[in-house]
Amino acid sequence: MAKLNVEPTDIVRWNPFQELAEMRQRMEELFNRGFSYTPIPRLFPTEAHIFEPALECVRTEKALEVFVPVPGFTPEEITVEVQDTNLTIKGERPPLFDQKKEEVRVPGWATTKATFAINYTLPVEVVPGEVKATLQNGVLHLTLPIAAKAIAKTVPVKVLPI
Repeated sequence: MAKLNVEPTDIVRWNPFQELAEMRQRMEELFNRGFSYTPIPRLFPTEAHIFEPALECVRTEKALEVFVPVPGFTPEEITVEVQDTNLTIKGERPPLFDQKKEEVRVPGWATTKATFAINYTLPVEVVPGEVKATLQNGVLHLTLPIAAKAIAKTVPVKVLPI
């Protein structure tokens, strides 16, 4: 009988999950090479680029602070509409780079008109007439004062005699 030269440290425990993860990664690489994803706006560079900015809302004691990154937009290109519990932010800007001056045409977000529209339902009722909006360093900052009837009031608890 032949003796195998196998040391106990040469034995590797089989992990089927690791093999499945490696197989999945190889399949993704294979399909991504052959069928790369191209967003619709890139296929038609003359159409407006649909920009989807993230919205972050922070609630303070008396107001909602909303932050929206809108790079390349000026205050004149942004519209903010506020109703009791509804916030709508729209924007439309021209291309940042004029391709007509150059011979090379490269479709992308900087060379096409960009538009966006956000419709957000607020968690509390706000006072539309007191909303403040500022744009600094490409970030739109909204301060939405919470309506007086929506602010929680502390009620003292009285102890009744038995």
